[in-house]
Amino acid sequence: MNNKARKARAAAIAASSSLAAGATVLAYGLYIDDLTPAVGGVGVTITSSVLLALVKIRVWTTDTRAERTRLAEATQQAEDERTRYIALAAASDAESTRIRRDAAAERQENLVRLRAERAAMEEDFAGREATRQCEALDAAFHMIRRGVLNAPAQPETHARVIELPGLARQRQARPAAAPARDREAYRP
Repeated sequence: MNNKARKARAAAIAASSSLAAGATVLAYGLYIDDLTPAVGGVGVTITSSVLLALVKIRVWTTDTRAERTRLAEATQQAEDERTRYIALAAASDAESTRIRRDAAAERQENLVRLRAERAAMEEDFAGREATRQCEALDAAFHMIRRGVLNAPAQPETHARVIELPGLARQRQARPAAAPARDREAYRP
């Protein structure tokens, strides 16, 4: 207990004892039916009551035990929150590092798997291409043996376009057209 609290307690004890003494003097003055001790007892009682009230008010205004307790609790909560935050930040960093490491490992595994799949696909493609080339060579060989690719024995005759009689006469009657100057095309 500090010095201020001792003084406040001593003042409260003194005020209480003087209140009791004033009440006793008041009672004695009333008992003997004398006004002087009764008025003195009332004065001491009022003064003691005021002193006791002032001590209580002073203690009430200067007592910070409850505030200190609340402050200590709030400080402890803030410290706990800070500790939790630091722990969560460390856990988050560790998790982030693990995720990056796992992603790098997965990328490496995917790269190896894709290379293996590509090699298998290229091998399959080469096999199919070789099969198609063999089939094409075999078909060409059979076509040559059957004579499908040999030149024709007689010359080809081209088809003759039948013209309408009116168009044939118009062509014969007209001289050859001069080239057009705007598009360098011949006009009939």
